[in-house]
Order: sequence, then C-alpha cells, then structure tokens
Amino acid sequence: MGNVKQLEAELQRKKMELEALQGIIEAINSNMGEEELYRVYRFTLQGTLAIGNFGLYPQDNDWECKIAFNRQGIQENRRLDDRYKGESEIRFLDDNDPFSDLYDTLIPLHYNGSTHAIIFVKHINLLGKEGELDAVNQFIRTLSHVVIVAVENKRLILQELKQQQLKRELDLARKVQQRLFPAQLPDNENFRVESFYQPHSEVGGDYFDVVDDGKGGIFLCIADVSGKGMPAAIIMANFQASFRTLTRSTHSLKEIVQSLNILVKENAGGESFITFFVAHIMLERKEINYINCGHNPPYLIRKREITPLKSGTMLLGIMDPLPFINEAVIPISEPFRLFCFTDGLTEVFNEQDEIFDEENLEKFLMAHIGLAANQLHTDLIAHVDKFRANRPLGDDITMLTYDAKK
Repeated sequence: MGNVKQLEAELQRKKMELEALQGIIEAINSNMGEEELYRVYRFTLQGTLAIGNFGLYPQDNDWECKIAFNRQGIQENRRLDDRYKGESEIRFLDDNDPFSDLYDTLIPLHYNGSTHAIIFVKHINLLGKEGELDAVNQFIRTLSHVVIVAVENKRLILQELKQQQLKRELDLARKVQQRLFPAQLPDNENFRVESFYQPHSEVGGDYFDVVDDGKGGIFLCIADVSGKGMPAAIIMANFQASFRTLTRSTHSLKEIVQSLNILVKENAGGESFITFFVAHIMLERKEINYINCGHNPPYLIRKREITPLKSGTMLLGIMDPLPFINEAVIPISEPFRLFCFTDGLTEVFNEQDEIFDEENLEKFLMAHIGLAANQLHTDLIAHVDKFRANRPLGDDITMLTYDAKK
C-alpha cells in the first residue's frame, strides 16, 4: 500500500513538472519579453515546487541576483564571488557558506562548456528525502536551463536584428553620402578640379562640392559634420541642398554662411556642428573670396609659396548669430593650386604615436608641386599609409584640389 501511495505521489509530481515545463515552453514560443519570461518562471517555481527560498545568479547579469524570493522578506542584492563560478555539481551548503543564511542547496547551470548561472534553493519538507530531493533539484536545473538558454537566444536574435538594422542604415547612409559628391568635376582650358575620398569603417560626415556661379567662376566648398552614420548623412544632405540653393540666389559668401549656420543650428539642435570652408574663385576678376568656418585651413600654393587660408568664423551650428564673419579676398595673377582636405588626413598616427600633422602635409605639398592633382592625391595617400604602417585610420580622408592652368 505504501508503495502505491509513493508511486501516486511521484506520478503527481511528474505531472506537475510536465505541466510546468509545458507552461514555460508556451511562454517562450509566445515571444514573451525577457522580464515577462522570468516572471512566469518565478511563478512556476513558487506554485509547483516545495521551495521556500530561491535565488538566481546568471553570468549575463554580472553574477548579481536576477530573481529572488524568500519567506523572510529579505531583499537579495548580493553578488557571487569567484569561488562559485567553477561549481559543477549540485551540492548542499555547509554552515560556513555565506549563502547558507537563506539557502540549503546550490545548483549550477552549464551552457557551452562554462558555468552560466548559479541557483540557490531552500527546500520545504524535503530534507532527508534524498530520492525526491534529487528529482526536484534536477527538475529545477532542467527548467532553469530551458529559461536561461531561451533568454540568451532571444538576446542573440535581438542583437542580430539590431546589427541588420544598423547595416541597412549604414548602407543607406553610404548611398546618401555618395550622392552628395559631384558626379563630375570641372576640367576646362582654365582650371581643373580633382577629388579623393577614402571612407573610414563607418559612414562619416565628409562633404565637398563645386558649383558653377553662372558667370565664369565657381563656388568650391569642403565640410565635415560631427557624428557618424545616418544622422550625419541626413544633416549633410540638407546642408548640400541648401548650399546649392543659396549659391543660385546670392554670391555673397557672408549671406551663404549665415544661412547655413541657421540651418545647422535648427536641424541639429545643438547636437552636431559642421566645419566648413567655402571659396568663390573668379578667374576673370583675378581674385578668390573665401570664408573658413573652423575647418582645417586649405593651402593656397603659388610658385614656391604656401599660404594656409584661416580667415573666417567659428564652426557652424554652435550659436546663432555668429559672433563674427571675416571674408578674405586674395588677388591672383598667375597659375595657382588650392588644396583642401578634412582632418582625417592630418590626424593620422603611427605606431610610435607620432602624428602626421599640418607641418608634415605642408612639406609634402611643397616637395610635390609639379605633380598633377590626381597623382598628388595618390602619392600623398601612399605616403600617409607608409607613415602609419599598421596603425588604422581614425576618420574619413577627403581631398579636393583646384588647379588654375593660367
């Protein structure tokens, strides 16, 4: 008779365990969030098993308690130390164990060859019933393993979805950025413009443009927006559209700069800013007008003389109105070169933490005055690559060179 009752009790326990496991699996399949799934898990343990106190310490929670309940009403906020991270077998806690104040059993969970979590349990009315106690501990281990692996899989899926979303965003940002660059640059009997762009691993905010002024001259600009990815691409797309619209309505560089500053300030909300250089090159009038808005000074090269073009104002998008705008006018009477670039070129480091700075760049430009612009770009990049050796680039590199032929 006793054996029959024991079998009936065991069957009842097995039935409850099966129902509990089925409930957890249904919760997983219903696409519950992590916190909801842990809540179902906790209620299942409390309602199905003779557990008085319980604490779950997963590795992905930095070994801090993720779920706890106890009859004493104590807030469990301890973190496991290294002694528990190599546990391999279910065992009883001795009186000297720091966690023996609330628990009597330790249950380790393993996943992919390492300890994935530690569970502490205090059983009710099972001590001394070794067969039943072992079965309950094994079920807790099985149920917990199912839940923790499901949570980990959900995180991996979400991570993969985020990576796919980021990849789509970066691909779109690259397409937006590529469309910002002029499809064709001027090359005529009077002047030639060449460009070079080398992207970094992420989509940056480099931009350049050349716009005909309708009177034989051109507007030439180069810019760099702070930030990366789609936000930078959107800001620069708006910037380009506005720049082209403004050059059709006015030839005043001050008006163009003031309007672009308002645009960046309003669109970026103070979270981004733009360095910007713009020049109006008028060969017939034999002059260059320019404003530098906090950008790396381009170099005007004439014969054996190199001049950095620094005059202008501050970065765009920081404050409105701009506190000052200085427009410079440079007379030109012979062939010249205007070399523009972004800071990715002069913030390159080598393995000795030495920087390829403006001084290095000036020396290279002066030593290679006779090169055609496209060859200059190619040789300069090869020189920079040799300088940095195995040190990776930290930013996009953009170069824009205007050569007046006569």
